[in-house]
Amino acid sequence: MANKEEMVNITFTETRVVQDEHAGTAREARFEADESYDLNPRSADRWVKRGVAYFTSEKDAVAKGASSEPPADDAESVDLEKLTKTQLEKLAAERGVNVVGAKSKADFLEAFRMHDEANAPFDYDAATDDDLKAEADRRGVDFSSITSRDEAVAALKAAQAPAE
Repeated sequence: MANKEEMVNITFTETRVVQDEHAGTAREARFEADESYDLNPRSADRWVKRGVAYFTSEKDAVAKGASSEPPADDAESVDLEKLTKTQLEKLAAERGVNVVGAKSKADFLEAFRMHDEANAPFDYDAATDDDLKAEADRRGVDFSSITSRDEAVAALKAAQAPAE
Protein backbone atom coordinates (compact mmCIF):
# COMPACT_ATOMS: atom_id res chain seq x y z
CA MET A 1 0.00 0.00 0.00
CA ALA A 2 1.23 3.53 -0.77
CA ASN A 3 2.41 5.64 2.13
CA LYS A 4 0.86 9.03 2.98
CA GLU A 5 3.44 10.99 0.93
CA GLU A 6 2.42 9.07 -2.21
CA MET A 7 -1.31 9.73 -1.83
CA VAL A 8 -3.20 12.41 -3.77
CA ASN A 9 -6.51 13.98 -2.87
CA ILE A 10 -9.50 13.90 -5.20
CA THR A 11 -13.08 15.10 -4.80
CA PHE A 12 -15.92 13.08 -6.27
CA THR A 13 -18.64 14.81 -8.30
CA GLU A 14 -21.05 11.91 -7.91
CA THR A 15 -21.41 8.98 -5.51
CA ARG A 16 -19.58 5.90 -6.77
CA VAL A 17 -19.21 2.36 -5.48
CA VAL A 18 -16.15 0.25 -6.31
CA GLN A 19 -17.38 -2.71 -8.32
CA ASP A 20 -15.60 -5.60 -6.65
CA GLU A 21 -16.58 -8.64 -4.56
CA HIS A 22 -17.67 -6.31 -1.73
CA ALA A 23 -20.11 -4.23 -3.82
CA GLY A 24 -23.59 -4.35 -2.32
CA THR A 25 -22.34 -5.53 1.07
CA ALA A 26 -21.53 -3.72 4.30
CA ARG A 27 -17.86 -3.84 3.26
CA GLU A 28 -18.28 -2.06 -0.09
CA ALA A 29 -15.93 0.83 -0.92
CA ARG A 30 -18.13 3.89 -1.44
CA PHE A 31 -17.10 7.41 -2.44
CA GLU A 32 -19.71 10.10 -1.74
CA ALA A 33 -20.38 13.09 -4.04
CA ASP A 34 -18.71 16.36 -2.93
CA GLU A 35 -16.43 14.48 -0.52
CA SER A 36 -12.62 14.35 -0.77
CA TYR A 37 -10.51 11.22 -0.40
CA ASP A 38 -6.80 10.44 -0.30
CA LEU A 39 -6.06 7.71 -2.84
CA ASN A 40 -2.99 6.28 -4.48
CA PRO A 41 -2.12 8.19 -7.67
CA ARG A 42 -3.07 5.35 -10.02
CA SER A 43 -6.54 4.91 -8.53
CA ALA A 44 -7.12 8.67 -8.32
CA ASP A 45 -6.16 9.07 -11.98
CA ARG A 46 -8.66 6.39 -13.05
CA TRP A 47 -11.53 8.14 -11.22
CA VAL A 48 -10.56 11.53 -12.68
CA LYS A 49 -10.30 10.11 -16.22
CA ARG A 50 -13.80 8.63 -15.81
CA GLY A 51 -15.04 12.15 -15.17
CA VAL A 52 -16.53 11.39 -11.75
CA ALA A 53 -13.83 13.12 -9.68
CA TYR A 54 -11.27 15.88 -9.91
CA PHE A 55 -7.94 16.59 -8.29
CA THR A 56 -8.75 18.70 -5.24
CA SER A 57 -5.72 20.94 -5.61
CA GLU A 58 -3.10 21.86 -8.17
CA LYS A 59 -0.55 20.13 -5.92
CA ASP A 60 -2.45 16.85 -6.21
CA ALA A 61 -2.73 17.11 -9.98
CA VAL A 62 0.98 17.89 -10.28
CA ALA A 63 1.88 15.08 -7.86
CA LYS A 64 -0.01 12.71 -10.12
CA GLY A 65 1.63 14.21 -13.18
CA ALA A 66 -1.65 15.42 -14.62
CA SER A 67 -1.62 18.53 -16.71
CA SER A 68 -2.95 21.57 -14.92
CA GLU A 69 -3.75 23.20 -18.26
CA PRO A 70 -6.89 22.66 -20.30
CA PRO A 71 -6.30 20.91 -23.63
CA ALA A 72 -4.48 23.16 -26.08
CA ASP A 73 -6.97 22.74 -28.92
CA ASP A 74 -9.63 25.34 -29.72
CA ALA A 75 -10.42 26.96 -26.38
CA GLU A 76 -14.10 27.32 -27.22
CA SER A 77 -14.51 23.59 -27.93
CA VAL A 78 -12.96 22.34 -24.67
CA ASP A 79 -15.11 19.64 -23.02
CA LEU A 80 -15.59 21.28 -19.63
CA GLU A 81 -16.82 18.02 -18.10
CA LYS A 82 -13.35 16.52 -18.55
CA LEU A 83 -11.48 19.34 -16.81
CA THR A 84 -10.45 19.33 -13.18
CA LYS A 85 -11.83 21.94 -10.81
CA THR A 86 -8.43 23.70 -10.88
CA GLN A 87 -8.49 23.77 -14.69
CA LEU A 88 -12.04 25.15 -14.64
CA GLU A 89 -10.95 27.92 -12.25
CA LYS A 90 -8.08 28.86 -14.56
CA LEU A 91 -10.27 28.77 -17.66
CA ALA A 92 -12.95 30.85 -15.92
CA ALA A 93 -10.37 33.55 -15.20
CA GLU A 94 -9.23 33.52 -18.84
CA ARG A 95 -12.80 33.75 -20.21
CA GLY A 96 -14.13 36.19 -17.62
CA VAL A 97 -16.65 33.73 -16.18
CA ASN A 98 -18.02 34.75 -12.77
CA VAL A 99 -17.36 31.79 -10.46
CA VAL A 100 -17.73 33.64 -7.15
CA GLY A 101 -19.27 31.22 -4.69
CA ALA A 102 -18.61 28.13 -6.83
CA LYS A 103 -17.42 25.28 -4.63
CA SER A 104 -18.08 22.07 -6.51
CA LYS A 105 -17.30 21.11 -10.08
CA ALA A 106 -21.04 21.22 -10.76
CA ASP A 107 -21.11 24.85 -9.55
CA PHE A 108 -18.30 25.74 -11.97
CA LEU A 109 -20.03 23.99 -14.87
CA GLU A 110 -23.27 25.89 -14.10
CA ALA A 111 -21.32 29.18 -14.03
CA PHE A 112 -19.90 28.41 -17.51
CA ARG A 113 -23.39 27.51 -18.79
CA MET A 114 -24.86 30.76 -17.47
CA HIS A 115 -21.95 32.76 -18.90
CA ASP A 116 -22.33 31.16 -22.33
CA GLU A 117 -26.09 31.70 -22.29
CA ALA A 118 -25.73 35.37 -21.31
CA ASN A 119 -23.07 35.98 -23.96
CA ALA A 120 -24.65 34.06 -26.83
CA PRO A 121 -25.35 36.26 -29.85
CA PHE A 122 -28.96 37.36 -30.07
CA ASP A 123 -30.76 35.75 -33.02
CA TYR A 124 -32.82 38.62 -34.44
CA ASP A 125 -34.36 36.49 -37.20
CA ALA A 126 -35.67 33.77 -34.87
CA ALA A 127 -36.76 36.18 -32.13
CA THR A 128 -40.44 36.70 -31.48
CA ASP A 129 -41.81 40.17 -30.70
CA ASP A 130 -41.77 39.19 -27.02
CA ASP A 131 -38.10 38.12 -27.33
CA LEU A 132 -37.26 41.51 -28.88
CA LYS A 133 -39.04 43.33 -26.04
CA ALA A 134 -37.27 41.19 -23.39
CA GLU A 135 -33.90 41.86 -25.06
CA ALA A 136 -34.68 45.59 -25.14
CA ASP A 137 -35.49 45.51 -21.43
CA ARG A 138 -32.27 43.59 -20.70
CA ARG A 139 -30.19 46.12 -22.64
CA GLY A 140 -32.09 49.16 -21.40
CA VAL A 141 -33.32 50.12 -24.88
CA ASP A 142 -36.42 52.34 -24.93
CA PHE A 143 -39.07 50.78 -27.17
CA SER A 144 -41.78 53.38 -26.40
CA SER A 145 -41.55 54.99 -29.86
CA ILE A 146 -40.94 51.78 -31.84
CA THR A 147 -43.75 51.02 -34.31
CA SER A 148 -42.39 48.10 -36.36
CA ARG A 149 -40.29 44.97 -36.04
CA ASP A 150 -37.62 46.48 -38.33
CA GLU A 151 -37.35 49.53 -36.04
CA ALA A 152 -37.08 47.25 -33.02
CA VAL A 153 -34.26 45.22 -34.59
CA ALA A 154 -32.47 48.41 -35.71
CA ALA A 155 -32.70 49.88 -32.21
CA LEU A 156 -31.31 46.70 -30.63
CA LYS A 157 -28.48 46.48 -33.16
CA ALA A 158 -27.61 50.13 -32.59
CA ALA A 159 -27.49 49.51 -28.83
CA GLN A 160 -25.17 46.56 -29.44
CA ALA A 161 -22.72 48.47 -31.65
CA PRO A 162 -19.55 49.67 -29.86
CA ALA A 163 -19.36 53.41 -29.23
CA GLU A 164 -16.83 55.24 -31.40
